Amino acid sequence: MTKTTRMTAHRDSAGAFRATRRGGTWRMALLATLAGGCYGPGGEAEEADVEVSALNGTVNFVLSPASMRCSSPEVELIGQAMNIAQRQVLGSQRPAMYQCLEGAVFSPAEDAIVEEIITRLSQNMPTTISCEDFDGNASTSSTTSERFRFSHRFLKDDFSDAPNAPPPTAARVASVMLHEIAHTKGYSHFWGYEGAEGVTDHRASTEYAYSVPEQVERCSTSLSDGTARPNGQRRSAMRGEVELQPVGGGNGLPFEALCPADRGAVYGISVATTPGEVSTLSLFCRASLSGAEGAVGGPLGPGTAVRRDCPPGQVVVGVAGAMSMTNVGSLSPLCADDARVRANLSYTAQATPPPVSVNGMHAFTRQCPQGMVMRGVYGRTDNLSLDQIRVVCQQPGLSALPAAFPMLPMGTGPTDVVRRDFCTDQGAMTGLHGLFTAQRISRFGGICRGLARDTTSQRWTIRSTEDHVTPGRGVFSGEGYAFNEQWTAATADDQRYRCPTGQVLVGVAVRLGAVGEVASLAGQCASVDAWNSAAASPLSFTTVFGRSVATSSLDVVRTCPRRHYLAGLETARGTSSTITGVTRVTPFCRWFPNP
Repeated sequence: MTKTTRMTAHRDSAGAFRATRRGGTWRMALLATLAGGCYGPGGEAEEADVEVSALNGTVNFVLSPASMRCSSPEVELIGQAMNIAQRQVLGSQRPAMYQCLEGAVFSPAEDAIVEEIITRLSQNMPTTISCEDFDGNASTSSTTSERFRFSHRFLKDDFSDAPNAPPPTAARVASVMLHEIAHTKGYSHFWGYEGAEGVTDHRASTEYAYSVPEQVERCSTSLSDGTARPNGQRRSAMRGEVELQPVGGGNGLPFEALCPADRGAVYGISVATTPGEVSTLSLFCRASLSGAEGAVGGPLGPGTAVRRDCPPGQVVVGVAGAMSMTNVGSLSPLCADDARVRANLSYTAQATPPPVSVNGMHAFTRQCPQGMVMRGVYGRTDNLSLDQIRVVCQQPGLSALPAAFPMLPMGTGPTDVVRRDFCTDQGAMTGLHGLFTAQRISRFGGICRGLARDTTSQRWTIRSTEDHVTPGRGVFSGEGYAFNEQWTAATADDQRYRCPTGQVLVGVAVRLGAVGEVASLAGQCASVDAWNSAAASPLSFTTVFGRSVATSSLDVVRTCPRRHYLAGLETARGTSSTITGVTRVTPFCRWFPNP
């Protein structure tokens, strides 16, 4: 038992935090280390500034020993930050935080469900705060009494080397707090090694900026500055088509159910349910209100299917229902006036019938951006229940591109978990991201750019937008070198994981290891115009990612047909008892026809 003296924070009439002494409370210190902290100068990745475990609940500042005491200015700054953070996840800005996260892409994406993220961030638990001198590693702690541990240096000047630098803003402190809270709630990210010396650096991993803690921090900061946007391209900013946030989680095998190009809009769905879960999903597609109908089927499971059509004159613009972290519990179409949607006018969407709540599950709504209709879903199923769906939306009347199709798989190693992901924004891959070790590729995903037709020539061009990524898939481990660093720390290597300007990926090549696992990986790049022309176009390999850097060692090559670009990847990982890395890669190609 150790004696601790605390001052308890409360708000005055102006809403600011003040501190008053509360004496001699006896308390057992119960701290269980869960995850590493991750901040330093100017947001750079150094294990330093804050140890966090809570947001909601009673806030206690430790007064004794003196080495853990926060000064009055520090208490005031932390209190202001707590006000901001609480407002963002519990108060008036909670809907804006939800909307920001809903527009984000997450990687790693396992269990990254917006409703669950918000719920975990706002859990009501008492919080104890201390301010200490530490400059190296920091860890987050979580028990029934949660813990914030701040660095004096961070609160003094945000690790600035400039003389008389001001302290960080309350908004900065709030965003750091929420980042660290996300860690204690089970969300992690990858750092990656930089160069041959193996120094960890968050910039070495493309996934870092797309992780839940980083996206939470970015949304917090942007809410404070009025922009309300995550890292990377927002889903709502994507043109032509967009894939919405996942619904559900779980495992299962991947599937697609997309309306064909000539019947590109959903006007009704059919679902079968067993207690607490959806087991079957089918979509009814038409080109217009009066067009011929066709169905695309999802998974087949037990139960009797019930058809749910939109009312006359309406089209499906999303879905609503209930979900858990393992499956979809109920599902209803969101319907809106067809004419208003096609005219890109505002509308009010209604679930038909009203969504069914399921005890213990999150209620959800996934609605297409204005001017888009639902074209279909990507998903996962175990053939007994619907584990996950990701709604795909598209502009009506757009020349719908055909769905991507698979090339032959590469790799014969034992498989455990299979994931399939696609570029959205009518996009194609222009790079690859991930981590590798001396033996194999441990995880990887795609870097995508949206494509658009030139208004005059009608030829496809690469849009000048931010990247979006397909989530990294493979082993959930922070170990390994990042693709962009290869084996050296030279600045010139930083872009070696992308195609040159004006080029897209049109193929993938691998070298297989001893038991058929993916030991090396490279991409084939080609000029958009050249690949879509009749003349032959030479292919170039991007940097080879893995143990071998000689292109001659790549013994399995899959190249998309002419006028097709790499638009998706299916990745299988090995089991922990065999190969703990990527054991199979299947590239998906998509046709981008030019006139």
